[in-house]
Amino acid sequence: MSEIVVTNPSDLKRVLKEAILEIDEERVMKQPEKVYSINAVSKMIGKAHATVKKLVKAGYLKTTADGLILESSISEYLQK
Repeated sequence: MSEIVVTNPSDLKRVLKEAILEIDEERVMKQPEKVYSINAVSKMIGKAHATVKKLVKAGYLKTTADGLILESSISEYLQK
């Protein structure tokens, strides 16, 4: 069954833009969060390796089960 839709260029442009934005948001949501090693984080934030290890141990930086530091945890720490 076919349908014929009549629209004007500005409405079509708006609908296409909304669809593209929705697809981009879904793509971003499906991507896994980036993780970094303690060494990489120490270089990133300008702190010593031992200091970053202490921040992890104290719970200021959250890690994965294998000890990698979550990007969201780094952002959260830097905002404080």
